[in-house]
Amino acid sequence: MLELKVKKEELLKGVSRTQSIAEKRSSMPILSNVLLKVQNEKLSITATDLEISFKGTYEAKIMNPGQLTVPARKFYEIVHEMANEELSLKETDNFNLSVVGSRSNYQLHGLSAEDFPPMPDYEEVKFVDVSAETLKDMIDKTIYSITTEETRYILGGVFVERITNQNINFLRFTSTDGHRLSLVDSKLDGLGGVDIEKGVIISRKGLSEKA
Repeated sequence: MLELKVKKEELLKGVSRTQSIAEKRSSMPILSNVLLKVQNEKLSITATDLEISFKGTYEAKIMNPGQLTVPARKFYEIVHEMANEELSLKETDNFNLSVVGSRSNYQLHGLSAEDFPPMPDYEEVKFVDVSAETLKDMIDKTIYSITTEETRYILGGVFVERITNQNINFLRFTSTDGHRLSLVDSKLDGLGGVDIEKGVIISRKGLSEKA
């Protein structure tokens, strides 16, 4: 069963990123949890709401590999309140997690990792480098005109596609709420090998995670 030691600041970096993703009120209790997975001398932390997902990998001292899920909000609150030191995490019976510091000892009731939705496999996907400044600028110029009406699902995100003009490839973001239309193009090297000619819609929630 899972057992490791990890610095509080390292663990907090990962757990804090899950808070806006893990579902707080869901008909699937497992979506309110984060998946902790220990293997290859690393700790991975995963959260999903089935619309967007987050996975981060962090340095840790591994005593025993394993995986389980624990409530995202409670886990964050516990880690946040712990002293800035090395913490011991150990799985106990019935998917419980023990979190121990020099002055604190908590027990979290978790769920089996087998019930956690699998993450997509990106090993065969081609990536292209985009500067954070460019991407943030494109999002800022289109996210405001995404519709907030839940019934108009197709307009609930930014349409992303590759545009070729005079043999130059551009990344295009387009959004509309039926009244306003936003469009921005950005020239990107290496975009030719990315298969998004038909376009893809990225949800408002996913784009809001840019920070």
